[in-house]
Amino acid sequence: MDSIPVAIVPVLNRFDMLEQLIKSIDYPIDNLLIIDNSNSYQFPENFEVHENLANTKCQILNMPANMGVAGSWNLGIKCFPHAPYWLFMSNDNHWLPGGLEEMQRLSGPDKLVMSNLAWNGFSLGSDIVKKIGLFDENFHPAYSEDSDYMLRIRFAGLDDHIAWSTAPIYQVQASLTVHSDRKFYEKNVFTNKRNADYRIAKTVADNPHLNCMQYDLQRRIDHEWLDR
Repeated sequence: MDSIPVAIVPVLNRFDMLEQLIKSIDYPIDNLLIIDNSNSYQFPENFEVHENLANTKCQILNMPANMGVAGSWNLGIKCFPHAPYWLFMSNDNHWLPGGLEEMQRLSGPDKLVMSNLAWNGFSLGSDIVKKIGLFDENFHPAYSEDSDYMLRIRFAGLDDHIAWSTAPIYQVQASLTVHSDRKFYEKNVFTNKRNADYRIAKTVADNPHLNCMQYDLQRRIDHEWLDR
């Protein structure tokens, strides 16, 4: 049986959902990287002993600040630069039987494979990253980074490298991180609009790669969700 080389899961809150996600894994994964953006280390102590992770190398990165979605995805790629592709998961989604197997079957170095819930579970091939680059971390901490990357892929004429899977995912609730925390919800009202405006500006400029490799420190600070 083949296996998924790397699975990456960023987490900001709702660690109970993370444990349910891990329990839903029903296909071999070589490396599971969990990026704890909460700066609180709230993981269930026994999550690694689940039988379905017996042959998986599990690693947790306890970040001192919230890396954001794009930053976490990029960090996962940088941690495993030799992987043929990376599978990205969300802690508020659960894989239904057979979903991970189908993702593995369709994934490869030259593919962006979307699950039935699109960016809630997707794999990204190494050849795509070599051509397109990493995710734009100016979309901090969340939202619009995914649609921006899709725009960049299409701008490069790589539409035929996008594959849509029927791999089943059960979503507990859309945007669970925001809707389960009033403080996050209120801050997202500000950051989400700015991220949307930034994406539109890149589209209008007809250059979706604009600023992708430039890190705007002040923007990052202005978009902080967690209290310092």
